[in-house]
Amino acid sequence: MPHDRFDKLPFVIRRKHKRWGWRILQLVLIAICAVMVGSSKHEITAEPLLLVMAVGAALVLIVEIIMRRRGRRAVATTTVDRTGVQKTSLEDSWIEALSAYEGVLWHEELVSTAQTGGGSRTTRYRILDLKHRTKPERTVRLLYHPGETGVRAAWEAAAGALGLPALRQLDDGQTIRREAADLDKNLRQMVEEGRVEAARPASTLPPEGITWSPNEPQQARVRQPEGFLRMGFFIAVGLALFGGVMGVILETWGPAILLIPVVVMYANWKWGHYRVGLIDGQIAVKRLIGGLTLRTRRLLPAEIEQIWTENDEKVPTAYTMQRLMVESDALSVRMSPLTPEMAGWLQSFLQRLIVEAPDT
Repeated sequence: MPHDRFDKLPFVIRRKHKRWGWRILQLVLIAICAVMVGSSKHEITAEPLLLVMAVGAALVLIVEIIMRRRGRRAVATTTVDRTGVQKTSLEDSWIEALSAYEGVLWHEELVSTAQTGGGSRTTRYRILDLKHRTKPERTVRLLYHPGETGVRAAWEAAAGALGLPALRQLDDGQTIRREAADLDKNLRQMVEEGRVEAARPASTLPPEGITWSPNEPQQARVRQPEGFLRMGFFIAVGLALFGGVMGVILETWGPAILLIPVVVMYANWKWGHYRVGLIDGQIAVKRLIGGLTLRTRRLLPAEIEQIWTENDEKVPTAYTMQRLMVESDALSVRMSPLTPEMAGWLQSFLQRLIVEAPDT
C-alpha cells in the first residue's frame, strides 16, 4: 500500500541512474547483427564477430565496475525528516530546512500511452509532492501512483509525520488545505469545531433536480441535469443510425449492437437517478434506473474525511457543471455532472446527516 512507506521518518527516496552497461550490451548485439548481415554475401568468418563481442564485453565490464565503485553516488538519494531535506546525486547536492516547504501537495495528472495496434490509453496518476515555497526545482516527489487506493492515507501520513499542512490541488485549480493538527479528525469533528462551514438547515428548499421531503429528511432523490441526459440519448441514436447505414452498405447485422446504448441511454434519461442519504446508519449513494439498483456505495459517517465540490472538467466549457466528491481513506464516491446549486445543496445536506448520525 502507498501509505506504508510514510509510516515513519525519515523518508528516503532513491532514483536509480540508467544501466549504461546494459545499454552498451544492446548496442553490441545490434552491431553483431549488422556484421552478420554485412557478411551475408561473403563467407562468414568468426573473427569480426569475436572482435565485436570482445570489445562490447570489455566496455560493459568497465562501465559496471565504475558504477559499482561510485556506489552511493550512482543513485540520487533524497532524505526527508523533521529537520529538513538533503539530496545527494551526481548532478547536484543540497540541504534545505523543512521550514522552506509549504506542505505535502496532492495533485493528479493524465498520462496517455500508445497501445499496440494503434490508439492510446489514458491513466490518471496520483502525485504527492513536498512543495517548496519559492524554488520549484527543490520540490521533492514523494509518490507517483496510478491507483487510487491508499493515496489519501499516504497524503495524510506524510503531512502528519512532517508536521506540515496537507494540500490538495483540484482539477479546476482550487487548492484545499488541511492543517497538520486536523489530519486525524474526521468530517464530523471538523464541522463540530467550526472548521468546516455549517450545514444548511433542513428547511432549506432543494434546487431543481433534487427531491427532498421533511417527511423523509434523511434521504434525497437526485436527477442529473435534463439537458445532459437528453444529449447522451441523441448521441447514442446518432451512432446507431450511422451503424445502420454502414450495416446496409456492408450487408452485415453487426452494427445492430449499437441499439443497446440507445435503449440504455433512453432508460437513463427517463428513469435514471441517484438516491443519497443516511440508510441503516451509513451514508449511501445509490445509482438507479427506475427500481433497478445499478451500484451502491456505502460509508460510515465516522470514516468520512471530506466532502467537496469542483468544476467538472469533462463537461464542455459552454456549461457550468460540478461534481461532488465524498472521501474516506479507503473509498471515494463521485456524483456528476451536477449544477453548482445541486452540488452545494448536497454537500451541506450530507454534512448535516454526518453530524446528526448516531455514534456507531
